[in-house]
Amino acid sequence: MHRRHFIEGALGTGLFAAWQTKQGAAASPALAPIPGADPSGVQDSTAAFRKFLATLPSMDARLRVPAGRYRFNASIEPIFHFRKASGFVIEGEGAVFLFSGNTQAFLFEDCSRIAISGITVDWTRPPFSQGIVQQVADREFTVKIDPRYPVTGKEPIKTIGEYDRDLRLPSRNGVDQYYGIKSVSLVTEQTLRIEMEHPIALHRNATVVLRHPVYGANVFEMIQCHDVQFDGVTFTHLREWAFLRIRGADSSSTS
Repeated sequence: MHRRHFIEGALGTGLFAAWQTKQGAAASPALAPIPGADPSGVQDSTAAFRKFLATLPSMDARLRVPAGRYRFNASIEPIFHFRKASGFVIEGEGAVFLFSGNTQAFLFEDCSRIAISGITVDWTRPPFSQGIVQQVADREFTVKIDPRYPVTGKEPIKTIGEYDRDLRLPSRNGVDQYYGIKSVSLVTEQTLRIEMEHPIALHRNATVVLRHPVYGANVFEMIQCHDVQFDGVTFTHLREWAFLRIRGADSSSTS
């Protein structure tokens, strides 16, 4: 992804979840809090969600997550991992899921009749930084990074791309440099000096997007899944693809 997305999600407080079997679908579900989950986004909610999901049946279960911000710390394993689930429904009511690092968010294997709606997916730290070029000298340039992307000079930079703030798109005929970064250092607060292996055709006052990872974790990965539906699912920042279908997956989406 070379494009920057800024989509505000609905925020709120409170966390409740419920599941109901197919036999009780016509009745109003009984809501119960998830112990240990933090809807403020301050504390890690991974263990609380996993523990709650472990109590659900593999057939015709339903999870409801009202508005809130739920943070999930970086993990080697997928945060939400479903195997052989059928008729599983996740309903968010403006819930924002904040993932960290290069973490796999959702992995479904051999699942069918999956429906996901009403959630926003974001990362605690976007996988890129954006700023204004201050000076350019052959193979070196400095860039003042926007305050919303705190940097230390230790962040790896894999690609450099020019960006049009007005159009909210990559600049036409602008720089789109993959790799070739020799060194990165912090000159002053929020200002980076970037040394290239070869000359780079940037100009002063250009807006650049610095991608830290090039390839990261996909948000929803489906392996041998069928009848998967997404409705009203928002992606604010992406590390890689929003949806990845592998070997026989079948999905549809709206809005």
